[in-house]
Amino acid sequence: MLKNLLNKEKGVLLRIIIPSLLCIFLVFSGGALTFAQEDLVKEIRQLLVNHYVEPLGPEVLEGETVEEILKALEDPHTTYFTPQEFQEFQEAMDPSFYGIGIYMEMVPQGVLVTGVIKGAPAEKAGILRGDIITEADGKELEGLALEEAGPIIAQAQEDPVPLKILREGEIMEFYVTREEIIIPNVKGELQDNNRGYIQINSFGTDVGELFEKEFFSLQEKGAEKWIIDLRHNMGGYMAGTLEILGNLLPGELVFTARNDNYNIRQMQRARQKEEVLEGPLILLVNQQSASASEVTAAALKDHGRALLLGEDTHGKGTIQGLYPLSAGGVLKMTVWELFTPGEEALEGVGVSPHLEIKDQYTLPVAQLLLGPVEEGHPLEIEGNPYHIDLEKSRDPEYWEAYGQLLRALEKETLWEHYYPGYQLISHLEEVPRDKVFEVSFNMPLDQETVSENTVKLVEKETGQRIDLEFISAREDL
Repeated sequence: MLKNLLNKEKGVLLRIIIPSLLCIFLVFSGGALTFAQEDLVKEIRQLLVNHYVEPLGPEVLEGETVEEILKALEDPHTTYFTPQEFQEFQEAMDPSFYGIGIYMEMVPQGVLVTGVIKGAPAEKAGILRGDIITEADGKELEGLALEEAGPIIAQAQEDPVPLKILREGEIMEFYVTREEIIIPNVKGELQDNNRGYIQINSFGTDVGELFEKEFFSLQEKGAEKWIIDLRHNMGGYMAGTLEILGNLLPGELVFTARNDNYNIRQMQRARQKEEVLEGPLILLVNQQSASASEVTAAALKDHGRALLLGEDTHGKGTIQGLYPLSAGGVLKMTVWELFTPGEEALEGVGVSPHLEIKDQYTLPVAQLLLGPVEEGHPLEIEGNPYHIDLEKSRDPEYWEAYGQLLRALEKETLWEHYYPGYQLISHLEEVPRDKVFEVSFNMPLDQETVSENTVKLVEKETGQRIDLEFISAREDL
């Protein structure tokens, strides 16, 4: 039975348990049989003794109520669900939901928007990553838990929900219409004719099949370089991780699972597949990359298969099992702790990227590193050569992203990597836009060579070019 627990990290026994849960609900829904609270406590206590990831002390087992036992356990991933709460838990794992289309976490002032889903109502309304929602539908969100604030924002109503948002010190008001948001588990696109971009939003039951479909499709279209995006992916079925890594690390060790209660260690390897994704690979992660995403990231990093860009991941390195209870509820309990191929714990630690890049810049940085040019400006990262398309890096859309990359690589003089071969004349501050610059040359030259293509005035932080008008000195005579 323990081996089957590796099938899913957020509800590992779900496919096995569902039929029996339905049966239990049918038997007890009429209220013919009632279990006392002490019977529930005894049942949960025995399940913890038999199956928890590590042996438990008396401070946990002597709790007189379910709440006391779980509080003493100090494990946020071990939870008791009533039948209604378990139904909501299952629905939350569905890739579709009703709301405004944001990723969020709680901060003292309210709900921090950590990401906005493309095409969702929030994006259409102008809500941005980094905004803080302080009030929704007339209700203040300060001090609430995420499970309390979320429904207020996402509650199904036809009328637009009024939101008060804190942005750069100012309170702004938005009206957003809530809709059903459907997030595909996997989606891909071909970029710059030879780069495949695959975004994995959740490790659902069919994620391996969907990944292969996108991989094959992009490969046929000419993809030779790859970006896999696991940002905001909070996990799912661990079997999906083994399937996807079968196309990236066939047969290699992915993780080791430990249960100290049983003194068991199990090594899990990627599926052995013939179709393998080849070529340079960059993996994008952030603080909302959790569980199965972290296992994937750690395996690719430890085996040297991918360059990781982004932020430290969430730090969830355990697997939970779901156990139906006689009274109709469910106990979700930690049964395995996970370790990377390099024997590093994931729980509470996460995975650190090779280069720490702010979340909004990770994708453009990856696009620069895996650009279409073969002989651009050279950079070496983790022993591998990359070539930067300097024309693209100077574009205002990519300027700051390239700067983030150079800072992560600890380059001291940034402008030399934007304009290698150029000479820095001087720094200008508080210069009026109508200032006339006089440039003298100490040798004859063709006036046609002095133009916007050879002399540039650039705002170094944003990459914004300042328009120049070139006037020949002879014309002034």
